[in-house]
Formats: sequence, structure tokens, C-alpha cells
Amino acid sequence: MVAMRWFVFLIVFSVHANEIKKNASLLYKNNNFEEAKNLIQTFLLKHPSDMEAIELAGDISIAQKNWDEAIRYFEKLIRFDSKNADYQYKYGGTLGMKALSVSKWESLSYLGDMRKAFEKSISLDPYHLGAHWALISFHCEVPGILGGSRKKANKYAQSLIRLSTLDGLLAYAFLAQQEGKKELAEKFLDEAKINVNSNQAKEQLLFIYKQITYHNKIDFEEFMKLTQKYRPESVAKKIS
Repeated sequence: MVAMRWFVFLIVFSVHANEIKKNASLLYKNNNFEEAKNLIQTFLLKHPSDMEAIELAGDISIAQKNWDEAIRYFEKLIRFDSKNADYQYKYGGTLGMKALSVSKWESLSYLGDMRKAFEKSISLDPYHLGAHWALISFHCEVPGILGGSRKKANKYAQSLIRLSTLDGLLAYAFLAQQEGKKELAEKFLDEAKINVNSNQAKEQLLFIYKQITYHNKIDFEEFMKLTQKYRPESVAKKIS
């Protein structure tokens, strides 16, 4: 009888915990970041090892641009599970955003761990398109003396085009833009023309757009006009 009561308690407790996380997630998706943060942080006081809650707390911190807090959450996650590609990717991303928010001198302390996190993400999940894009951007924008390498950027672009023709062509366009080869960049963009027929596709293209137009600020509607076909989902498993 005692065992049965304990079993029922565990079920009720689990349902209640999931409901709290669900509500916090809904608040986050509706951009109610402060409410979501208060709810999930209160939950974590009693459940400090709940990985789903920690990840959500990290995502909320990213949304609020609280990079130090986000770094702490994702550091905790990769300590719990160092073989999760998305945790590594998000950890690398938060380090990158922190590096952009401080002086160039201070940013140096983040670059090595950021690159390693993205590399680890790809080693765990070779189909992780977001990590490929992050490393292409890293190797283009970071000086060689600090670990950047155009040769490596091209290598990741070559790897990317094997996973997704669209992403690969956009990566080549990005590299051409970085090198000031405007006509070549436009050629690659022309080859990548596609039609976008779903909201998911638009969200994924928005991510790519932000990567590829970091310097030249192309209007998103103009970018959308460049599209003609969409990547095969069986090959490109994820974008972020």
C-alpha cells in the first residue's frame, strides 16, 4: 500500500513538474521572458539537475541577451551531457555573443572555447548545419593569429554543400562576399534560387540570411526573392 501511494505521488509530481516547464516554455515562446525566467528559476531551485529546465533557462537568458547567465547554464548542461551536439552549439553561440559584447582584448579569452564547442557539435552530429555556419563565420572573421583560417572556412563550406546544396551555395556566396568578389557571390546566390512554401522554411532561411548578410544588411524581402527551391529535409536534419 505504501509503495502504491509512493508510485501515485511520483506520477502526480512528474505531471506537475512538466506542467510548470510547459507554462514557462509557452511564456518564452510568447516573448514574456521575465515571467518565464521567474517561473523556471523557481522550478530550478527545487530541481537543479533538470536538464530540460536548464536549457530553457539558458534560452531565456539568450533572449534577454544576458550572456554571462546563458554561459553558466550551458556550461552546466555540457557538464551533465558533453555528447549533446545542441548543448555544445548553444554554448559556443553564447560565448560568441559574449565576445562581441566586450572589448577586443577581453574577447580573446572566449574565442578558443567557442571554436572548440562548435567543432565538438559537428563531431557529435555531422549534420548540424548551424555549427557548420558558425565555424565558417568564425574562420572568416577571426584573424589567423587567433585561430581563424580562410582555408578551414572553405573546408566547412565544402562539407556543408554535401549536406545541403542550398546551404553550401549560400556559404560559398558568403565567402565570396567576404573576399570582395561581388560577381562571384551573386553567381552563387543565383544558383541557390528557391521557392519557399512553408513557415519552417522561412524560419530556416531567416537564420541563413542573418549569417550571410551580416556585413551588407540586405533586406529580408529582397533575400527571399533570390529563392527558387528548398533543401531535401532527409539530408538537412536541422538548422539550429
